[in-house]
Amino acid sequence: MTARIFPPCCAHLVVMTNFVGLFFPLSAVAHVGLDSPNGGETLTAGSTFQIEWNPTAPHDTINWDLWYSTNSSSGPWTVIALDLPLGNNNTGSPHFYDWVVPGIEATNTWVRVQQDNTAENYDDVSDSSFAIIAAILGDYDGSGTVGEGDFLEWRSTFGDTVAVGTGADGNSNGAIDAADYTVWRDAASTGSGAGSPVTAIPEPRSTELALLAAAVLIVFVRFTPF
Repeated sequence: MTARIFPPCCAHLVVMTNFVGLFFPLSAVAHVGLDSPNGGETLTAGSTFQIEWNPTAPHDTINWDLWYSTNSSSGPWTVIALDLPLGNNNTGSPHFYDWVVPGIEATNTWVRVQQDNTAENYDDVSDSSFAIIAAILGDYDGSGTVGEGDFLEWRSTFGDTVAVGTGADGNSNGAIDAADYTVWRDAASTGSGAGSPVTAIPEPRSTELALLAAAVLIVFVRFTPF
């Protein structure tokens, strides 16, 4: 585990440079440990990944910052979240953050957690890099293939509002709706979403079918010339 200490002057520099292109070369004994992602993982763009870290020594901590880099363990860094609540600051107490993985593809990705203190700031970085791969269209349950489990995920969350492109939001409009079933059905029937085609395509329930019909009617009326 490699950690670094940042004088207060460098912490202020972060704000002035809009959080991009920062490198922090100074090193010190760790006061915070990043547990996950810690290297070797493969994350899917648009999915939610739980970042985990813990304090490794008592300190006058104020809050936490999270960053990621697609270049190296030294940055430059892009903000994930700033000024996260302190929470339980006892040594070894777990801290979590649900990160919506950015919609990019990268083979050399790193996460950094920073412990913001009243004096010096400390950080820890993933021990090695991890990858972010493109989302598989129709893979709503995150299994890496398209199958019946994705249909069940769509059906169980039907009508929900979600972060754009996450969960069963196949058309990236922020809602689990009838159009997302169509995205899944097309991917499942052709095998275009990785894996073999699904031979028996599950059908929506009657209420879901009604909404599918309504969606088709809206599209028809919208694009039919008068």
